[in-house]
Amino acid sequence: MLQRHKREVKVHKELAKKMGKKRKDEAAALESAVEERHAQEVAALEARGGQDMAQDAAAVSVLADSLYTCRVGGDETKPTGKQTRAQKRRGARAAEEAEREARIAEEQASQGPSDRATEARELQALLDPLRLVVRDIPADGHCLYRAVEDQLLQCGAASEATGSYPALRARVAAHMREHAADYAPFVLPEDAEGNGVDATSDEYEQHCRDIEETAAWGGQVELGALAALLQRRITVYSVGMPAVDMGPDDTGPKGALRLCYLRHAFGLGEHYNSVQPKLVENGDDFS
Repeated sequence: MLQRHKREVKVHKELAKKMGKKRKDEAAALESAVEERHAQEVAALEARGGQDMAQDAAAVSVLADSLYTCRVGGDETKPTGKQTRAQKRRGARAAEEAEREARIAEEQASQGPSDRATEARELQALLDPLRLVVRDIPADGHCLYRAVEDQLLQCGAASEATGSYPALRARVAAHMREHAADYAPFVLPEDAEGNGVDATSDEYEQHCRDIEETAAWGGQVELGALAALLQRRITVYSVGMPAVDMGPDDTGPKGALRLCYLRHAFGLGEHYNSVQPKLVENGDDFS
Protein backbone atom coordinates (compact mmCIF):
# COMPACT_ATOMS: atom_id res chain seq x y z
CA MET A 1 0.00 0.00 0.00
CA LEU A 2 2.88 2.39 0.82
CA GLN A 3 4.32 1.84 -2.64
CA ARG A 4 0.97 2.81 -4.13
CA HIS A 5 0.88 5.91 -1.97
CA LYS A 6 4.29 6.92 -3.33
CA ARG A 7 3.01 6.45 -6.85
CA GLU A 8 -0.04 8.57 -6.16
CA VAL A 9 2.02 11.36 -4.60
CA LYS A 10 4.30 11.35 -7.63
CA VAL A 11 1.35 11.56 -10.00
CA HIS A 12 -0.26 14.43 -8.10
CA LYS A 13 2.99 16.37 -8.01
CA GLU A 14 3.20 16.06 -11.78
CA LEU A 15 -0.40 17.20 -12.08
CA ALA A 16 0.32 20.18 -9.84
CA LYS A 17 3.13 21.25 -12.15
CA LYS A 18 0.83 20.97 -15.15
CA MET A 19 -1.88 23.01 -13.43
CA GLY A 20 0.45 26.01 -13.17
CA LYS A 21 0.36 28.98 -10.81
CA LYS A 22 -3.19 29.98 -11.71
CA ARG A 23 -4.51 26.71 -10.28
CA LYS A 24 -2.13 26.58 -7.33
CA ASP A 25 -4.92 26.58 -4.73
CA GLU A 26 -6.77 23.78 -6.53
CA ALA A 27 -3.59 21.69 -6.70
CA ALA A 28 -2.93 22.26 -3.00
CA ALA A 29 -6.46 21.17 -2.08
CA LEU A 30 -6.10 18.02 -4.18
CA GLU A 31 -2.76 17.20 -2.56
CA SER A 32 -4.24 17.73 0.90
CA ALA A 33 -7.14 15.38 0.12
CA VAL A 34 -4.74 12.69 -1.08
CA GLU A 35 -2.59 13.00 2.05
CA GLU A 36 -5.66 12.75 4.27
CA ARG A 37 -6.88 9.62 2.48
CA HIS A 38 -3.45 8.04 2.75
CA ALA A 39 -3.42 8.65 6.49
CA GLN A 40 -6.86 7.06 6.84
CA GLU A 41 -5.82 4.00 4.83
CA VAL A 42 -2.67 3.50 6.92
CA ALA A 43 -4.68 3.82 10.13
CA ALA A 44 -7.27 1.31 8.88
CA LEU A 45 -4.56 -1.16 7.91
CA GLU A 46 -2.86 -0.87 11.29
CA ALA A 47 -6.20 -1.34 13.06
CA ARG A 48 -6.75 -4.60 11.19
CA GLY A 49 -3.29 -5.84 12.10
CA GLY A 50 -2.26 -6.02 8.46
CA GLN A 51 -2.05 -9.81 8.39
CA ASP A 52 -5.40 -10.71 6.88
CA MET A 53 -4.99 -8.06 4.18
CA ALA A 54 -1.42 -8.87 3.16
CA GLN A 55 -2.22 -10.81 0.02
CA ASP A 56 -5.06 -8.51 -1.05
CA ALA A 57 -2.97 -5.40 -0.41
CA ALA A 58 -0.15 -6.81 -2.51
CA ALA A 59 -2.53 -7.48 -5.37
CA VAL A 60 -4.01 -4.00 -5.09
CA SER A 61 -0.52 -2.48 -5.07
CA VAL A 62 0.29 -4.25 -8.32
CA LEU A 63 -2.98 -3.02 -9.81
CA ALA A 64 -2.34 0.54 -8.70
CA ASP A 65 1.22 0.48 -10.02
CA SER A 66 -0.07 -0.68 -13.37
CA LEU A 67 -2.79 1.95 -13.45
CA TYR A 68 -0.47 4.82 -12.63
CA THR A 69 2.34 3.85 -14.98
CA CYS A 70 0.12 2.95 -17.92
CA ARG A 71 -2.67 5.55 -17.78
CA VAL A 72 -1.24 8.83 -16.59
CA GLY A 73 0.12 10.89 -19.44
CA GLY A 74 1.44 7.90 -21.39
CA ASP A 75 5.26 7.59 -21.25
CA GLU A 76 6.48 9.26 -18.04
CA THR A 77 10.16 9.33 -18.96
CA LYS A 78 9.91 10.59 -22.53
CA PRO A 79 7.90 13.80 -22.77
CA THR A 80 7.03 14.78 -26.32
CA GLY A 81 6.98 18.55 -25.90
CA LYS A 82 4.46 21.06 -24.64
CA GLN A 83 1.03 19.58 -24.03
CA THR A 84 -2.14 21.09 -25.39
CA ARG A 85 -5.05 21.95 -23.11
CA ALA A 86 -6.91 18.88 -24.37
CA GLN A 87 -3.95 16.66 -23.53
CA LYS A 88 -3.76 18.19 -20.06
CA ARG A 89 -7.46 17.55 -19.50
CA ARG A 90 -7.09 13.95 -20.66
CA GLY A 91 -4.12 13.50 -18.36
CA ALA A 92 -6.05 14.88 -15.42
CA ARG A 93 -9.04 12.65 -16.16
CA ALA A 94 -6.76 9.63 -16.51
CA ALA A 95 -5.16 10.38 -13.15
CA GLU A 96 -8.55 10.75 -11.48
CA GLU A 97 -9.76 7.50 -13.03
CA ALA A 98 -6.61 5.66 -11.95
CA GLU A 99 -7.00 6.96 -8.41
CA ARG A 100 -10.66 5.98 -8.32
CA GLU A 101 -10.03 2.45 -9.61
CA ALA A 102 -7.17 1.90 -7.18
CA ARG A 103 -9.33 3.11 -4.29
CA ILE A 104 -12.22 0.84 -5.33
CA ALA A 105 -9.88 -2.14 -5.63
CA GLU A 106 -8.48 -1.55 -2.16
CA GLU A 107 -11.94 -1.10 -0.66
CA GLN A 108 -13.01 -4.40 -2.21
CA ALA A 109 -9.91 -6.09 -0.81
CA SER A 110 -10.62 -4.72 2.68
CA GLN A 111 -14.21 -6.00 2.55
CA GLY A 112 -13.03 -9.59 2.31
CA PRO A 113 -14.19 -12.33 -0.08
CA SER A 114 -17.38 -11.94 -2.11
CA ASP A 115 -20.50 -14.03 -1.53
CA ARG A 116 -19.59 -16.01 -4.63
CA ALA A 117 -16.07 -16.77 -3.38
CA THR A 118 -17.36 -17.68 0.07
CA GLU A 119 -19.99 -20.01 -1.36
CA ALA A 120 -17.47 -21.68 -3.67
CA ARG A 121 -15.08 -22.30 -0.77
CA GLU A 122 -17.79 -23.70 1.50
CA LEU A 123 -19.19 -25.89 -1.27
CA GLN A 124 -15.78 -27.39 -1.93
CA ALA A 125 -15.49 -28.11 1.80
CA LEU A 126 -18.70 -30.17 1.47
CA LEU A 127 -17.35 -32.04 -1.53
CA ASP A 128 -13.86 -32.75 -0.15
CA PRO A 129 -14.92 -35.71 2.06
CA LEU A 130 -16.63 -37.21 -1.01
CA ARG A 131 -13.46 -36.74 -3.07
CA LEU A 132 -15.32 -34.58 -5.55
CA VAL A 133 -14.65 -31.22 -7.16
CA VAL A 134 -16.94 -28.82 -9.00
CA ARG A 135 -17.17 -29.18 -12.77
CA ASP A 136 -18.22 -25.83 -14.24
CA ILE A 137 -21.29 -25.67 -16.48
CA PRO A 138 -22.14 -22.63 -18.65
CA ALA A 139 -24.66 -20.23 -17.10
CA ASP A 140 -26.93 -19.95 -20.13
CA GLY A 141 -30.31 -21.05 -18.78
CA HIS A 142 -29.63 -24.68 -19.73
CA CYS A 143 -27.36 -25.35 -16.73
CA LEU A 144 -29.58 -28.02 -15.11
CA TYR A 145 -29.88 -30.02 -18.32
CA ARG A 146 -26.22 -29.56 -19.23
CA ALA A 147 -25.16 -30.69 -15.75
CA VAL A 148 -27.32 -33.82 -15.96
CA GLU A 149 -25.99 -34.51 -19.45
CA ASP A 150 -22.44 -34.21 -18.11
CA GLN A 151 -23.21 -36.66 -15.31
CA LEU A 152 -24.68 -39.18 -17.75
CA LEU A 153 -21.55 -38.99 -19.88
CA GLN A 154 -19.34 -39.44 -16.82
CA CYS A 155 -21.37 -42.52 -15.88
CA GLY A 156 -20.83 -44.01 -19.33
CA ALA A 157 -24.51 -43.56 -20.21
CA ALA A 158 -23.94 -41.75 -23.49
CA SER A 159 -27.05 -43.35 -24.97
CA GLU A 160 -29.21 -41.61 -22.35
CA ALA A 161 -27.58 -38.28 -23.20
CA THR A 162 -28.03 -38.67 -26.95
CA GLY A 163 -28.95 -35.38 -28.55
CA SER A 164 -27.35 -33.33 -25.80
CA TYR A 165 -29.31 -31.07 -23.45
CA PRO A 166 -32.05 -30.13 -26.01
CA ALA A 167 -33.07 -33.79 -26.08
CA LEU A 168 -33.24 -33.85 -22.29
CA ARG A 169 -35.44 -30.75 -22.37
CA ALA A 170 -37.78 -32.41 -24.87
CA ARG A 171 -37.96 -35.56 -22.75
CA VAL A 172 -38.75 -33.56 -19.61
CA ALA A 173 -41.54 -31.67 -21.41
CA ALA A 174 -43.02 -34.92 -22.76
CA HIS A 175 -42.81 -36.59 -19.34
CA MET A 176 -44.52 -33.65 -17.63
CA ARG A 177 -47.31 -33.64 -20.23
CA GLU A 178 -47.83 -37.37 -19.73
CA HIS A 179 -47.90 -37.00 -15.95
CA ALA A 180 -49.51 -33.57 -15.78
CA ALA A 181 -51.53 -34.36 -12.66
CA ASP A 182 -48.30 -35.02 -10.74
CA TYR A 183 -46.52 -31.82 -11.74
CA ALA A 184 -49.20 -29.19 -12.41
CA PRO A 185 -49.82 -28.45 -8.68
CA PHE A 186 -46.17 -27.40 -8.38
CA VAL A 187 -46.24 -25.28 -11.54
CA LEU A 188 -49.63 -23.54 -11.50
CA PRO A 189 -51.11 -21.42 -8.69
CA GLU A 190 -54.46 -22.29 -7.15
CA ASP A 191 -57.40 -20.10 -8.08
CA ALA A 192 -58.81 -17.51 -5.69
CA GLU A 193 -61.10 -20.08 -4.06
CA GLY A 194 -58.26 -22.54 -3.55
CA ASN A 195 -59.81 -25.08 -5.90
CA GLY A 196 -56.53 -26.43 -7.18
CA VAL A 197 -55.25 -26.33 -10.73
CA ASP A 198 -56.25 -27.53 -14.16
CA ALA A 199 -53.55 -29.81 -15.54
CA THR A 200 -54.98 -29.42 -19.04
CA SER A 201 -54.84 -25.62 -19.01
CA ASP A 202 -53.06 -23.54 -21.62
CA GLU A 203 -50.85 -22.16 -18.87
CA TYR A 204 -49.48 -25.61 -18.03
CA GLU A 205 -48.95 -26.41 -21.71
CA GLN A 206 -47.07 -23.14 -22.10
CA HIS A 207 -44.81 -24.14 -19.21
CA CYS A 208 -44.00 -27.41 -20.98
CA ARG A 209 -43.38 -25.60 -24.25
CA ASP A 210 -41.01 -23.20 -22.51
CA ILE A 211 -39.04 -26.17 -21.20
CA GLU A 212 -38.85 -27.68 -24.67
CA GLU A 213 -38.30 -24.59 -26.81
CA THR A 214 -36.57 -21.92 -24.72
CA ALA A 215 -33.67 -21.45 -22.31
CA ALA A 216 -36.06 -21.32 -19.34
CA TRP A 217 -34.15 -22.12 -16.16
CA GLY A 218 -34.90 -25.56 -14.71
CA GLY A 219 -35.73 -25.85 -11.03
CA GLN A 220 -36.80 -28.50 -8.56
CA VAL A 221 -39.88 -29.55 -10.54
CA GLU A 222 -37.84 -30.22 -13.67
CA LEU A 223 -35.15 -31.90 -11.58
CA GLY A 224 -37.77 -34.29 -10.21
CA ALA A 225 -38.99 -35.00 -13.73
CA LEU A 226 -35.45 -35.79 -14.87
CA ALA A 227 -34.94 -38.21 -11.98
CA ALA A 228 -38.25 -39.93 -12.76
CA LEU A 229 -37.80 -40.31 -16.50
CA LEU A 230 -34.14 -41.40 -16.23
CA GLN A 231 -34.95 -43.70 -13.30
CA ARG A 232 -31.87 -42.46 -11.50
CA ARG A 233 -31.39 -40.89 -8.12
CA ILE A 234 -30.11 -37.32 -8.42
CA THR A 235 -28.27 -35.89 -5.42
CA VAL A 236 -27.85 -32.12 -5.15
CA TYR A 237 -25.24 -30.53 -2.87
CA SER A 238 -25.54 -26.92 -1.74
CA VAL A 239 -24.12 -24.70 0.99
CA GLY A 240 -26.17 -24.37 4.17
CA MET A 241 -28.48 -27.29 3.36
CA PRO A 242 -28.27 -31.06 3.62
CA ALA A 243 -27.86 -32.94 0.36
CA VAL A 244 -31.18 -33.38 -1.46
CA ASP A 245 -31.97 -36.75 -3.05
CA MET A 246 -34.60 -37.04 -5.78
CA GLY A 247 -35.76 -40.11 -7.66
CA PRO A 248 -35.66 -43.80 -6.74
CA ASP A 249 -33.70 -44.86 -3.66
CA ASP A 250 -32.24 -47.84 -5.47
CA THR A 251 -30.95 -47.08 -8.94
CA GLY A 252 -29.31 -50.47 -9.33
CA PRO A 253 -26.36 -50.63 -11.71
CA LYS A 254 -27.23 -47.25 -13.21
CA GLY A 255 -25.85 -45.30 -10.27
CA ALA A 256 -26.77 -41.85 -9.01
CA LEU A 257 -26.17 -38.51 -10.67
CA ARG A 258 -24.63 -35.74 -8.57
CA LEU A 259 -25.01 -31.99 -9.04
CA CYS A 260 -24.29 -28.90 -7.00
CA TYR A 261 -26.56 -25.90 -6.61
CA LEU A 262 -25.26 -22.36 -6.13
CA ARG A 263 -27.07 -19.17 -5.16
CA HIS A 264 -24.37 -16.62 -5.96
CA ALA A 265 -22.70 -17.90 -9.13
CA PHE A 266 -21.81 -15.36 -11.85
CA GLY A 267 -23.94 -12.68 -10.20
CA LEU A 268 -26.89 -14.28 -11.96
CA GLY A 269 -28.46 -15.96 -8.97
CA GLU A 270 -29.28 -19.67 -8.95
CA HIS A 271 -27.11 -22.02 -10.97
CA TYR A 272 -26.37 -25.74 -11.30
CA ASN A 273 -22.91 -27.22 -11.80
CA SER A 274 -21.79 -30.81 -12.22
CA VAL A 275 -19.13 -32.54 -10.12
CA GLN A 276 -16.34 -34.95 -10.93
CA PRO A 277 -13.93 -37.16 -8.96
CA LYS A 278 -10.97 -35.36 -7.44
CA LEU A 279 -7.68 -36.32 -9.03
CA VAL A 280 -5.03 -37.99 -6.91
CA GLU A 281 -2.54 -35.32 -5.89
CA ASN A 282 0.58 -35.24 -3.76
CA GLY A 283 0.58 -38.99 -3.32
CA ASP A 284 -2.86 -39.13 -1.70
CA ASP A 285 -4.49 -42.53 -1.90
CA PHE A 286 -8.17 -42.25 -2.83
CA SER A 287 -8.68 -45.97 -3.30
